[in-house]
Amino acid sequence: MLDQSFLSIATFATGALLARATTKQGYGIYVLALSLILLFQGCHRALVNVPFTIYAPKLDDDERRAYQGSALLHTLALCALVSIGMLAVYFIDGTSGDRGLVDTDASAIFPLLGVVTSTFFLREFIRNALLARLQVWAGVAVNLLATGLQLAVTAWLFAVHRLTLTNTFQVMAATSLLAAIYMIWSHRAEVQIVVSRVWRDFAHGLRTGKWVLVDVFGFMAASQAYPWLLLYFTDARQVAVFGVCSAFAGLAGPFARGAGAYIQPRMVHGYENANTGNLSRLLGLSVRVMCVPYFAWLLVGSVFADQLVSLVYGHSYSGYAVVTTMLLVKTTIEGISSPLSHALQTLERANVVTLGLGIGTIVTLGAGSILILQMGLEGAAIAAVASSLANALFKWVALKRILRHPSPSVGPADPV
Repeated sequence: MLDQSFLSIATFATGALLARATTKQGYGIYVLALSLILLFQGCHRALVNVPFTIYAPKLDDDERRAYQGSALLHTLALCALVSIGMLAVYFIDGTSGDRGLVDTDASAIFPLLGVVTSTFFLREFIRNALLARLQVWAGVAVNLLATGLQLAVTAWLFAVHRLTLTNTFQVMAATSLLAAIYMIWSHRAEVQIVVSRVWRDFAHGLRTGKWVLVDVFGFMAASQAYPWLLLYFTDARQVAVFGVCSAFAGLAGPFARGAGAYIQPRMVHGYENANTGNLSRLLGLSVRVMCVPYFAWLLVGSVFADQLVSLVYGHSYSGYAVVTTMLLVKTTIEGISSPLSHALQTLERANVVTLGLGIGTIVTLGAGSILILQMGLEGAAIAAVASSLANALFKWVALKRILRHPSPSVGPADPV
């Protein structure tokens, strides 16, 4: 949680400095770019990290090293795929003659998105592999150092009035790559490349990952589509405001992500021998732990929303306390309910998570579009709360039913 919190604080500070250094339109493009990176990271998590977290603890040392080698190759393949895709968009954008997205050198953004995403893939892969083996401290020092370097360089660029959209992404990519290279090299003994099993391991992981992959697109549609809806119905300046309010409301998010990275491996180990009682105990404990920071942040953030947002992002973003408060409610719902998804994935019932996101997507695209047309930013915030609440309630009801009437374990076969 310390590692993830510091990384998220650096990302938040980077966004705040960039918002002050560029226009609302430029920051709106930054928000949209981050949403694409989030989508790509979700795909990598679904296809590589989640299957590894679930299956690796069940393997002996030799099999786990071979599986980790396959997962590393899967990660590299996804890096190449995203980079090629972003380059293709760059050249298509160039031939269309439409590169005037922002008042900066935005023509370099598409290739940079591929580079940034690839470095994030590698960094998250090795962090996830270490956590799957419950080697919690193995990567903390290097990640803290890399994150501190990102924050220091970004702050320096801002201080000398040279912070732009382009070099912001360059700094993020460079620091993530340094951390990834160090961790992969330091733990290279845990990796064994067996080419003959690379595709077989991918197909095996896809048995669970396919549902998580659907969840990624469901999550983007249910929770992260609002900047794009605002761009479609309004303009990039409204996207910037929504992005600022969302980033502020999500300050407690690092706790959920850091805790989740630890909770899911613990649930997998705790569910050994289909022990639903132990899983229920871990679920209840996780939810109670999540309540503490999220309700505290909801109280403080909603009371001082306008003052804090103006202090961090500047007075051009003042006057949006209502939107910020509603997004704080949305963040609280998502944070407290996040252990439900981990428990369902541990039970290999990821399809329930998918259905919950489907319900949220219907609310977002249906009610969200109507409310944005009628109320603008406030309509987007209201729809976001409704979508998150509908998703969480569905998962809670479904999980209670599953735990009361558990079905026989249908775990995957050995990946060998």
